[in-house]
Amino acid sequence: MLSQSLKELETSGIVYRVQYNEVPPHVEYSLTEKGASIVPALTQIGQWAIENIQSETTYGILCDKPSLNLPLAISSLCTKQTL
Repeated sequence: MLSQSLKELETSGIVYRVQYNEVPPHVEYSLTEKGASIVPALTQIGQWAIENIQSETTYGILCDKPSLNLPLAISSLCTKQTL
């Protein structure tokens, strides 16, 4: 599933793929200029989510509202809490 998604993103010109012929196999992906152009919009969506989602859910996830220093760093903003 992930490899198919990455192939589609590469075909669409959103990510750039570099394959190094070494053992073990090594592949790196990076955003193209086209891919990087969506980062500001995704950052705004992430900020909206932080501001509008309840601070505590039934699953015990707690989200503070820290500033976003990195684009779309939502996963690092939430921590698992014991219920």
